[in-house]
Amino acid sequence: MGAEFGVIVISSYLSVWAPSLALRGKRGAVDLHKACDTLRDYQAMVFACFMCGWIVHFIASILQVWIFYKRSIATFVSIPFFLFTLAIIWWPSAIMWVWATDLP
Repeated sequence: MGAEFGVIVISSYLSVWAPSLALRGKRGAVDLHKACDTLRDYQAMVFACFMCGWIVHFIASILQVWIFYKRSIATFVSIPFFLFTLAIIWWPSAIMWVWATDLP
C-alpha cells in the first residue's frame, strides 16, 4: 500500500507542478521543456512503484488465502491468483519491450 500511496502522491504533485510550470514559466520554452523532461524522468519510477504495489498485493492475497482457508480451497484459489500475478508481470514487460524496440 505504501508504494501505491507514493504513486498517488507523486502523480498528484506532478500533475499540478508540470502544467503550472509549462503555462506560467518565466523562461518560456525552457520551462516547458523542463516540465516535459521531469515528467519523462519520473514516468519509469512511478510505473515501477505501481507495478510493485500491484504484484505485492496479489502475493499478499495468496498468502492470506493460505492462512485463512483449508489447503484444498487455498490451492484452488492460489492457482488463478498466481497466473494473474504472472500475467501482470509479463504483459507490461512485453508492452514496454515492444515500445522500447520501436523507438528510432
